[in-house]
Amino acid sequence: VMKGGAEKILDGIDVYRTRCFEIATQFLAIFHSASSGSSSKSSKNGNHAYQLLSMWTARRVHTFLYDHLAAKCLPLISDTAMLRDALESVTFFATSMGRVGADFSPMLQTIFEPCLVSIVTSHWADGVNILQNTLKVCRDTGIASPLYSNREVASLAEHEPFEGGQVDEYGSAQRSKTPSPPRQLLALPPLARLVNAFLIGLNDLRRCLLASAFPKLRAYFRDEFIEKVNQFLVQNERAVLTPGFLTMKGEDAGKLRSVAVELKEEFHSCVEPYLTGALEVALGSFDNIPETPVEAGNDAEDDEEEKDVKEMDDAIEEKNPQAEAETEDVKEMDDPAEEGTQEVEAVTEDVTTSDPVSNDKEASRDEES
Repeated sequence: VMKGGAEKILDGIDVYRTRCFEIATQFLAIFHSASSGSSSKSSKNGNHAYQLLSMWTARRVHTFLYDHLAAKCLPLISDTAMLRDALESVTFFATSMGRVGADFSPMLQTIFEPCLVSIVTSHWADGVNILQNTLKVCRDTGIASPLYSNREVASLAEHEPFEGGQVDEYGSAQRSKTPSPPRQLLALPPLARLVNAFLIGLNDLRRCLLASAFPKLRAYFRDEFIEKVNQFLVQNERAVLTPGFLTMKGEDAGKLRSVAVELKEEFHSCVEPYLTGALEVALGSFDNIPETPVEAGNDAEDDEEEKDVKEMDDAIEEKNPQAEAETEDVKEMDDPAEEGTQEVEAVTEDVTTSDPVSNDKEASRDEES
């Protein structure tokens, strides 16, 4: 939708809202004052008037939502920013009608959801089609240069540092941010363009995020996007591995074969987990984020360290009986020493009890007496 077309859509919504609200409020002002009397006849007329207003309002709202908005306005919108503006305008319309008992806000999710899903998935479908056409053209012409790049990822990383390495992308401190694309995709331009198209769709999704669209987006990503990419990569690999392909396509045929295998392996090991995590972050579902290969490796290392610690503990426990036996031997060796000390104490006691000098003195005293 061009700028003028977007303004016309919003103006049309405002005009429809103004007219419906003015008619409903004027109707209530007229018939409510007329039925304010206490007679039974006036109350019956008031109830009939309210029924007419209810039927007219329901018909107007249904006509606006399905005949005007869904059929004429939303198909012209191809930008989620414009879709968000239209949603805000229609939400204001619904809440305004709520003052006369005709709030239709719960019906808006089902009206805007198909348009949002169509806009987001159109970017994903474009990325898949570009990948398919690139593989087909390179395979038919026998040219492999568009499928790979000779630039070194390590040298690029040195000259162009980026915040948040792949190790910390799914860490607890950065789980609320979309992870940066893997740097190794720079060596495979088809997969890099596919990731760019997917992220463009997620950027559009953030401008108008409807929770009711999450299941459909996940289903499309799993059943359409991933399945088609896998199908095209497998078909490309089978086509370049057919007998006689080397003789038909010339010098780059061998490179086409190696790149086909590399594209499929890189998509399964790197691209698919990254896109799944990016989608869950965009939807705000941080518990469903898959582990990256780096995290899996770290977990394996932690498991190995825990295993080593357990083995060391077991070895220490095995050595403990030997240490206890040695301590018992030492105690047994200490017991004779204790017995010797007891014998020495007994001898000293005997010596003190039988002192010869004191006995001689007592005998001499007896003789003198």
